[in-house]
This record gives sequence, C-alpha cells and structure tokens, in this order.
Amino acid sequence: MTGGGPVEPYVELGAPRDALSVEIRCAYRQAARRHHPDVKRDPGRPERFVAAARAYEILSDPAARARQSSCAIAVGSQRCASAFMKRLDSP
Repeated sequence: MTGGGPVEPYVELGAPRDALSVEIRCAYRQAARRHHPDVKRDPGRPERFVAAARAYEILSDPAARARQSSCAIAVGSQRCASAFMKRLDSP
C-alpha cells in the first residue's frame, strides 16, 4: 500500500487483527525503522514509511480502529455472500 491509495493497516504493519495496542506500537516501530528513507536510499521507502505512519494512525485510535475493522468485516461479508450466491446459481 503506497502513495495515497487505501491502506490495509494490519497488513502494512504486519500485525494480526487481534493485536493489542502494545503490539501495534511495536509493529509500527519496526516498520518505521525498516522503511525509513534515511536507512537506505531506495525509491519506494518514503511511500512505505508514510503508509506505515497512516496505518499506525488508524490503529492507535480506538474509534478509527473500530471503524476500520467494521468496514473490513462488511467487505468480507459482502465477498462471502457474493461467493455463496454464485454457488447457488451454479448447476
């Protein structure tokens, strides 16, 4: 997830969905250290660094984290329902 596109925060930080706030902070620090542009001059590092910061911003705020989680559940449910309906339509 780079640039201004949508960020899947758990994937961006490499944290499980049931991670505690301490685990999220630790995952953010590791991602920030790994993707910091001063560590190594790779073209994609600044974008990955910003994406990690955005992910941490979402997951460190309980209200934003709840909104993100409920949105992910809704999207997952929609995908599951779509797959279920396709199975029903097939002979």
